[in-house]
Amino acid sequence: MENEIYNKNKASFMNFAKNKSEILEKLDGIKVENVGVENDIVAVEKDNRLWYLNSCYDSKECARIYASQYSDVKYNALLLVFGFGNGDYIRELLKQVNNQVVIIYEPDPHIFKAVMDTIDISDILEDSRVFMAVADVCYEYLKEYLITFVDYSNMKINVLLSLPQYNIIYGDEYKHFSEYYIEEASSVVFTRNTVYMYGKEFVQNALSTIPDAIRQYSVCQAKAAIEKMDVEHTPAILVSAGPSLDKNVALLKEAKGKAFIMVVDTALKSVIRSGVMPDLTITIDSHKHITLFENSGFENVPMIVSLNSNPKIYPMHKAKRFYYCGGDEYLAYLYKEFKHTIVRLETGGSVANDAFSFLRYVGFKNIILIGQDLAYPDNQGHSKEAYDGNEKKIEYTDNGKYLYVEDIFGNQVLTEQNMNMYRKWFESQILRYKDLNVIDATEGGALIHGSTIMTLREALDKYCSEDIHIEGIFDNLQPVFDEQEQKKIFETIRDIPRQLDEDEKLIKQGIKDYERLLELAGKGKYSGSEYKKTVDKISEINKFVENDAVLCMVSKYVMKEQYEVLENVYNYDNELSQYTQIREITEHGTKMLNAYLDGIEKFRQDYPILLENMQ
Repeated sequence: MENEIYNKNKASFMNFAKNKSEILEKLDGIKVENVGVENDIVAVEKDNRLWYLNSCYDSKECARIYASQYSDVKYNALLLVFGFGNGDYIRELLKQVNNQVVIIYEPDPHIFKAVMDTIDISDILEDSRVFMAVADVCYEYLKEYLITFVDYSNMKINVLLSLPQYNIIYGDEYKHFSEYYIEEASSVVFTRNTVYMYGKEFVQNALSTIPDAIRQYSVCQAKAAIEKMDVEHTPAILVSAGPSLDKNVALLKEAKGKAFIMVVDTALKSVIRSGVMPDLTITIDSHKHITLFENSGFENVPMIVSLNSNPKIYPMHKAKRFYYCGGDEYLAYLYKEFKHTIVRLETGGSVANDAFSFLRYVGFKNIILIGQDLAYPDNQGHSKEAYDGNEKKIEYTDNGKYLYVEDIFGNQVLTEQNMNMYRKWFESQILRYKDLNVIDATEGGALIHGSTIMTLREALDKYCSEDIHIEGIFDNLQPVFDEQEQKKIFETIRDIPRQLDEDEKLIKQGIKDYERLLELAGKGKYSGSEYKKTVDKISEINKFVENDAVLCMVSKYVMKEQYEVLENVYNYDNELSQYTQIREITEHGTKMLNAYLDGIEKFRQDYPILLENMQ
């Protein structure tokens, strides 16, 4: 006899599933052990003890009292909940919050399956505010939720909570859950610090590279060309420039024509001098020195780039360049206008992370890593050829920059905090994408949990035995924008000074509207037609500023002010008077718009860089 409750819950749970058949198979395959549900009371047997996850006397009232402590959660805050239980606590939490996102992680799939079998929780699963991840079923969704929802505006007001008993019964899992969140918050801070340091440089670099991107190709085109090779069964080798590359780079010759070889910029010299021409390379850092590319043969290697790549390399490079971009970059607006696909490669901060994301995006399932030390074995930073043997050895200092982690041999190896973050990013990718088979054939360096450790010799013997056709796969591609599109784009770019004048007028009007809003609030006129009209005008101007193609470039000059506003915009006291709240909103809004006026002036000064590179 079919279980109607389970089927109803299962249908609701599929709202979360991307790969529905895989999730259903895992869910249906759970044979509940050590968990019992009777009269909606959930009991778990662990460590020879029976634990109750909700009150045996008045479960709903206890849940109401528990949830009431979160009634004042800030607007835009996330609730990150460890445990699901029988659903009573979650229902009460949802009553206490408004539109806040609630991310739930259930560490025991047996509890979740037992509850789905016996209790109707479809109302929770169908709530648009709820995002659910379950261990061994869809654990990887947790990372995706964090990437999507954690940002600088909410990272200081988000709430992590454990349902009663969960943090005791599942202590290790709760620690991991907390650390997972902290990692994502740290990544947000890392991004902010990078923008603080290089914001203006990012804009100037983009102005230098936008004309090249218009004439070149997109990563979508690279994907379309490569995936004709049956990528699911073709191995990909990702070569980085860690010290261990010196051990096995000579073996790469045997992989040529039997695997897709992608090499990061710092490893180019080592690979080319070993007699192997890469199938693809990648460079994303404007600070990468051109000496890395001064090697005969580099000019013919197709290359993945972004608007932040070093344009000084391009005169040396004759092959195709494939651009990717974020959704808030000028290039993305151009792609959207001419109906080209926008692709943003997920990154963990390093060029190897971006390269790995590209290989996964294309569809490779077997990815072999070499030179991916993510550490300083023997205090060495890169392979000898990367900087022609002129690199100094790393010296440990106890200043918080360095730490020791486990290496692939079970010993301790020196690394840096940023490299450790890159390592954890690889681990999260392996957890999220269960269909990936990641082989670490680095033969040294930090341990990447979830990867299979092999020597390169073993990996070549197992995965690189069949010939594949790679030569010339990009030859017949045409630039992403045709000649007519390029002509229209360059005309638009020449018109930017006029657009800036118009944008400036609108922003100045927006500042006046904010001032008028505060004036009306001071007179207590909160419900009149003029007040509503002023609010609507401010809303329209803010939308325009966020979505205008030219102002997206200007915004890079004002990132410091944006972060400062984001840090405080939701962190206000709900008990304040309506006038005080309006005054704070006005202060934040005018600060941001004034910053844009300053940004427009800075952009006008740098605009000639764009014109010069259009020639």
